[in-house]
Amino acid sequence: MTILFATHEAYLDHLVGPSHPERPERLGAVIDGTRIADLSDALVPVIVRPATVEQLLRVHTNDHVERVRDVSRLGG
Repeated sequence: MTILFATHEAYLDHLVGPSHPERPERLGAVIDGTRIADLSDALVPVIVRPATVEQLLRVHTNDHVERVRDVSRLGG
């Protein structure tokens, strides 16, 4: 079995609030779960890179992309 695993150490700094599903504890739980299930050797790391605007627009509206840009510019 092969499992593609896309992650980056910076994801551990992604703090968006205690009730948001994407948080460092979740990533840690996933990694721990692969060890418990003896799947660590099946993980194949995928090097992550920033998405292009064109790629983002394949799955998000332009309004959404612009809103995220605006929030990011304001430090959010």
